[in-house]
Amino acid sequence: MVRGYKEDLLFYIRDIDRYADDGEDTRNPPRALHYLTPGNILEPFEEWVYDPTRPILYVEAPIDNGDSVAIPHELLEELRDRKGLHCTWFFGRARLYFGRDENRINPKTKFLAFLCSMIVQLAALMPDTYDDVTGALTEARFDDLDEMGANMGAIPYSIPKLIEIVKALALLGPTEVFFVFEGCDCIVQGDQDLARQLVNFLGYLATAQPQVSGKVWKTLWIASRPSMPIQNSSGGDSIAV
Repeated sequence: MVRGYKEDLLFYIRDIDRYADDGEDTRNPPRALHYLTPGNILEPFEEWVYDPTRPILYVEAPIDNGDSVAIPHELLEELRDRKGLHCTWFFGRARLYFGRDENRINPKTKFLAFLCSMIVQLAALMPDTYDDVTGALTEARFDDLDEMGANMGAIPYSIPKLIEIVKALALLGPTEVFFVFEGCDCIVQGDQDLARQLVNFLGYLATAQPQVSGKVWKTLWIASRPSMPIQNSSGGDSIAV
């Protein structure tokens, strides 16, 4: 076990921060004076928020269906800004990545941006000091992330190694965390290996919680279409616009 300090952790992730692109500001719809999210989503959403036995909620919200564009943003704002809950978030569809059109960005780069964003957001939630029982948050482990030779032209980090850091931050961070994933089925579209890694990662967030004493991890998965492989692997409640 290693004694960890948030100040050091924020220093270790300084390069990862360059590749964190959660997409919230890239495609932020005009704000309305009233909720655009329909009641058939808000009511089960509120029930899910306060039910610790339901780790995943799936919302099917087509991005090009009028007011549905605002739904992912409103649900995040409800959790993070109005309820004051600890959250991570990532918007994956119909947006720019690092200022470039999403069609010009490969799935691996999108997935790495997704993981880097989670690391930066989770690190911000860490206590000032913590006991790193995982050994995954040491300076040496962050220095070992670099895979420039294997990722020419892409973000130079190993996906499996980034996933282990995300898991460690979730384990050592706040008691309750909400993971808001919007359009993340799109980021790995066309790459079966990345899709498998994403399914396994989401499955871990859903199934590891009972094994982690006192932790409540809840995933809000918002997609433009049913993400059956993810739903079948992890279970969860489903609602649609």
